[in-house]
Amino acid sequence: KISDCEKWDWIISSSLLQCCPDPIDFFSREKKSLNPKGSIFHLFYSYPSLLELKKSGLKSPVCWHSPSGWENYLLLLEFKSIQLLKHPKTFWHENAIASIRSLHQIGATCKQLTPCRKIKRILQNYQSKYQDYRGIPTTWNFSLLKAEI
Repeated sequence: KISDCEKWDWIISSSLLQCCPDPIDFFSREKKSLNPKGSIFHLFYSYPSLLELKKSGLKSPVCWHSPSGWENYLLLLEFKSIQLLKHPKTFWHENAIASIRSLHQIGATCKQLTPCRKIKRILQNYQSKYQDYRGIPTTWNFSLLKAEI
C-alpha cells in the first residue's frame, strides 16, 4: 500500500504489477508519492506469459496486461521518460505435471477450485498440444518498466 503522506525518490517493485487490479489507480497513487523528478521501476510478468496453459484451457487468476498496455497507462497519467524492456523466456519441463509443479514451487496458487477431472483434461491437452523433444514449454514474458514524473 502506497502511503499518501510520504514522498519518495524511487518506487521499486518486483512481481507486483501482474497482480494489480486497477493500474490507473495504482500509478496515480505512485505519482502522488514521488518527489519531483522521482522514478518508478517495476519488474513483472506481462502478456503473453503462460499462454500455452491458457490455450490448453486453464483460466488464470491473473488478468495479464500487454507491455504496450502498461505503457499506455503511464502515458495517460503523463509520466515521462518511459522505458519498457521485454524479454520472453521459455522454460522446458519433463511433462505437464512438472510444469504445473514449477508454478507451485514459485508460489503461484489460486483460491478457485477446479474439479480434478477438468484439471486432468487441461493437462492432457497441454501435453498433447505442446510436447516435443525438449519437453513441455512454459513461457514467461519478463518486463521491466521505468518512468519518471
